[in-house]
Amino acid sequence: MVPVVARIGSAKFRQTIRPGDHVLYRVTLEEQLGSAFYMKGEARVNDRVAASVEFYCGVAPRAARSFWG
Repeated sequence: MVPVVARIGSAKFRQTIRPGDHVLYRVTLEEQLGSAFYMKGEARVNDRVAASVEFYCGVAPRAARSFWG
């Protein structure tokens, strides 16, 4: 099984993340309904929120063969 993003809710971009920046990602599970998950995430640079998002994801069976091999 692989995670699949089903819907992106509120996405906010507050500052540019540049090559070489140290990025810390935080994702929290807010609610689970069966095999559906409501989650919130942040990307932080220098302890400041650079981006935030709320999203829903589910699970899908892994394809027998992917596009890349």
